[in-house]
Amino acid sequence: SPTHQQAAVCCVPNAGRIASYYVQAMWMKDAEGLVANLLGPCQLKTNLGSNAVQITENTNYPYQNDFDFMVKAQKSFILKIRKPEWVEKITCNVAYETENGYLKIKLKAGETKIKLAFETSIQSHTFGEKENYFSYGPLIYAHPIAGKEATAKTFHLKGFADLKYRPLDTTTFQFITDHKANFKDNVIELLAQNNKTKAIEPIKLIPVGKTILRQVTF
Repeated sequence: SPTHQQAAVCCVPNAGRIASYYVQAMWMKDAEGLVANLLGPCQLKTNLGSNAVQITENTNYPYQNDFDFMVKAQKSFILKIRKPEWVEKITCNVAYETENGYLKIKLKAGETKIKLAFETSIQSHTFGEKENYFSYGPLIYAHPIAGKEATAKTFHLKGFADLKYRPLDTTTFQFITDHKANFKDNVIELLAQNNKTKAIEPIKLIPVGKTILRQVTF
């Protein structure tokens, strides 16, 4: 059902797999120790041969880019943490080296608390020939469009329904070079050209995942 008028084995069942696919690839082992490939809140218990290791990662990633790793190990080992491409500066309370896109940390036996922060800035990306979109860290940002919700179909099981949304405002905006983008409290504020009035106006962008109707490219 490409128009989603009937149930189809595409979006819904695949959405249920996203978390499990992500989790199964978060941690891996290599010849030196453990590798944190995908960031996010988690708890890990594993063995590196005879070395029992426990790691708790506390973070609000991807909406914040700082991390607390609580590590307990019976023996020393190497912990590697992937450094995303958008990272511009790293703050860490323990010594590390960078190697092939990873932070490499030598940990001793016992307990170690690692406080790590990745700093970045607003990025503007070209999409196609004449469009642009904005990101901050791992997230893409969009201009939310107010919409009116309506029930398209109800089901026998109470609480389940197909919903549709109609935009209450069809105004779109055009990218300008001097957009003066600023990031604060997980919101990007910038200037853009109103395609109806041609006036330069301030607009706010929020993470795509927090929108229903939206304009992503400008």
